[in-house]
Amino acid sequence: MVQTLHTGFDRLEVSFRCTLNGSVLHQLAQAKEEAQNANSEYVAKVRGNMVKVKPTGAQGGFAYQFSTDMGTFMVKNSHKDDWNLKINIGSDAFLMCDYRSVKEYIADMLLILTDDVAEESIARFDYCVDLVQDGFVLNPQQFSMHWRSSGTAHYAENYNGMLQNSDEYQQFIEAQKESEVYFCGGQCTGFTVGKMPGRQVQIYNKRREVMVKRKPQWLEQWRKNGWNGESIVWRIEGRLAKDSLKDAGITTFKEFEEKAADVLNDLMESVRMLNADRNSATNVTRIASHPMWKEAQEHMKEVFSGSFTGMKRKAIREVRQAELLDILEQNIAGTALSWAALQGVQPHEIENSVQALGKILVHRYRHDVSGVATKMAQADNRYVFITGNTQCEGRC
Repeated sequence: MVQTLHTGFDRLEVSFRCTLNGSVLHQLAQAKEEAQNANSEYVAKVRGNMVKVKPTGAQGGFAYQFSTDMGTFMVKNSHKDDWNLKINIGSDAFLMCDYRSVKEYIADMLLILTDDVAEESIARFDYCVDLVQDGFVLNPQQFSMHWRSSGTAHYAENYNGMLQNSDEYQQFIEAQKESEVYFCGGQCTGFTVGKMPGRQVQIYNKRREVMVKRKPQWLEQWRKNGWNGESIVWRIEGRLAKDSLKDAGITTFKEFEEKAADVLNDLMESVRMLNADRNSATNVTRIASHPMWKEAQEHMKEVFSGSFTGMKRKAIREVRQAELLDILEQNIAGTALSWAALQGVQPHEIENSVQALGKILVHRYRHDVSGVATKMAQADNRYVFITGNTQCEGRC
């Protein structure tokens, strides 16, 4: 049986042709200078909203780059009407908010950052479905890919008997170039078909990625929706970027809302995970899609109408804060043991050793009050979106 643990957008990138507010540009310039002096992100207020400004700009002529707990903003240093602003909304935002709320947040930020917006251009979106099926093993031989040429679908999965100079054989070779397989410990952990900035579909072990990159909010999200805490969570994710969106006639929010489900469905039909090895039949079109693939397809048909089952902003912050505290405590404990070992302390003396180390630290802090204040301020800035000391929140 297939169990769905999460479904929703995972990324949205939008560019805007707009006239930027002069005060915003001035404040960003000052904040960037502070960030460069500190060689780290600098927390600043931009028209009353707290943001983290990076010491560098971004590719594409963007002089400034800053983030909020909803995403990343890239801004050109220009007072002219041009493509001056790019907004990337990330996975945490879509874990907190549905699409409607994200769109409202973008509108709010445009009012803050610009004097006038002429048009928008959707540059990329990702949509994901997290699934569990006990006993499932990812097998690249269960994937069927076909590629369109001049409006005709050509199937190149079963290459037995193909002439090497035939169009069909060449299409098969090109299909293999467009796919990537990932292994860990002898097991297949992911399979990707397609290239960006075109379109791409991927299935991968999301639980493994979450554990490696330490994203505890996802573990909580899955548990909330019935995960047992042990089963592998597989993510099926469709990604569509600038080239494929342009071909599909998607530029504006209105076009995106009208056609997103259609382009996702087309992507999921052009690449299928089969319910059997593709070489088990002479005609792969007769092999049914895998139940997990079917489940993902059904959810992708309802990208805007499905129910939202995300997490509250406060809950995400609490989970991330607990994870960071655990990491820091482990680091402190390891450092204390190293210090004790260099002091010649024996294991049974460690409690007294830690108390002695505490006194040494207190002594150091008392004799460097300004240094302590500076480092504490830097730490506050680093974790500002986790502690919640910010005004740049969305409506969700």
